[in-house]
Amino acid sequence: MESDAEPNGLHADIWWPLISRQLDGIGDRESLGLGSIADPVRAILGRLRFDALTAFEFSLSANSERIFLPDISQKIERPDQADLILQSWSPRPLPWKDLLRTWAGHNRRPERDLSERPDSSADFLSAIDSVWLELDLARMEADGSLAEPPAQSTPTHVGPALEPHPVVCLTLPRRRRPLNMADGLSLFGRLNVRAQAATLSRCLEKLPPGSRPQYLFDLAARCPGWVRLEIFGVAVPDMPGYLKSIGVRPPGWLEVLGPAGRESDRPHLSFDIGPAGEIGPRIGVEISYARLPSREPRWLELMNELTAAGLFDAGRRRLVHDWLGQWNRATAGYLWPSTLHRGVAAQVLSHFKLAGPADASPPEAKGYLLFQYRAVTT
Repeated sequence: MESDAEPNGLHADIWWPLISRQLDGIGDRESLGLGSIADPVRAILGRLRFDALTAFEFSLSANSERIFLPDISQKIERPDQADLILQSWSPRPLPWKDLLRTWAGHNRRPERDLSERPDSSADFLSAIDSVWLELDLARMEADGSLAEPPAQSTPTHVGPALEPHPVVCLTLPRRRRPLNMADGLSLFGRLNVRAQAATLSRCLEKLPPGSRPQYLFDLAARCPGWVRLEIFGVAVPDMPGYLKSIGVRPPGWLEVLGPAGRESDRPHLSFDIGPAGEIGPRIGVEISYARLPSREPRWLELMNELTAAGLFDAGRRRLVHDWLGQWNRATAGYLWPSTLHRGVAAQVLSHFKLAGPADASPPEAKGYLLFQYRAVTT
C-alpha cells in the first residue's frame, strides 16, 4: 500500500488559507473576531502539529463581542507530534514541557503493551492515552508571538497580564482500578498535593454507575495551583444529585436544557479544585451526540432549545452549518497545502458547552469546532 507523504516538521498554519477563506465566506472578519486576532491565530497554528485534532472555541451568544473566543486546543496522540510541538518553544524548562516530553518517552518504548494499559497498575503517566494543549489568544503578545512565563514565575492573579503557557489536559484511561490522583497532580509539578488529591478521590468515589473521569486539567496558565476534573457519563438529570453529594450547589441554569439537552449521548460535567482541596464555583456542562448533525436530529433540537433560552444567536448558527464538511486536494483547489496529496481534512461539530457559577444568569454558552487531517492510503 502506498501512503500519502507526511513531511516531517509541518505545522498547522499550513491550513490557515483554507480555514480563513471559509470563515470569510460566513461573515466579515471583524464580526467573526478575526480582525485583530488573525495574526495570533496563525502564530498559534504555527506552533501546533498539522495532522493532530484541533479544536476552535466560539461563542453562541450575540452578547459576546466576538464570535471566536480565545482558545485553540490540540490533541497530542503520538510522540512525534509532541516532539514537533516542543521544538516550537524555547528550551526553557517548564512543568508542561517536562510532562509532554516524559509522556512522549513512555509512549516511544517498544515494549509497551497497549492492550494491557487500561487495567495495568503501571504509573499514572504510562496509562495516559493522549495529552491536550489549550492555548489562549487573550494572552498573546501584541505582535502575535506567544509569550512564556518567567522560569521562576509565581503569578497570583488571572488576567491579560498573566503570561501564557498552555493549559495541559490529560486524557484519563478507562480502567476498573481507581486512579492514584496524587500521581496525576505530581505530573503538573505540584509539591503538596494531599488536600487536592483527597478531594479528587472523594469526587470519584461518589460517581454514579456508568460514569468515569475523562480529563484532568492543569490550570496553572490561568489560575496557579488549580486543576479541573471533567467527568463523562453523568446524565444531565443526575448532575444536580451528584453535585450535591460532593457539597456543590447545582446550577439553576441547567433548567434551560430541554429534552434534547437532557438526553445527551455524551454528557460531560466539569468543576475546578483549588490547592487546599476547595471546589470552585464554576460548573461546566457539555452536550453532544454520537452521530453527526446530518444524521442526528437532536443537534438541531438542542440548538433550538439554546436559541429559545436566549443563549444561541440565530445568526451564529450559520457558522456551525457552514463549518461542517470534508476537503481534499480536488475540492479545496489552490487553498490545499502543496506538500500534501491524498489526504482528507474533516471539519465537524464537537459539542456545545454551558459554564458558570450556580447562580449565573445567563451562563456562558460556547461551541467547539474540530479540524483534522488524515492521510489516505491506496
